[in-house]
Amino acid sequence: AGEKRQTHYRGVCTNLRALVEAVAAGDADLGCIVAHQPTLNQVARRDREQFRLAGCELATTTQVITR
Repeated sequence: AGEKRQTHYRGVCTNLRALVEAVAAGDADLGCIVAHQPTLNQVARRDREQFRLAGCELATTTQVITR
């Protein structure tokens, strides 16, 4: 049996700011960047009703807890 080689390609972000600027300029696909939900949640919990981030909105849920 012979040997077969297979090459795999993947992109590695080395400069997030440059990538964001490329997306904003229309030179890179929006799918290249993803909102980090745990960080958005942390900011929302910290800021509560004063939560303001461009492109984001505050979402709340209320639970009724009985004892």
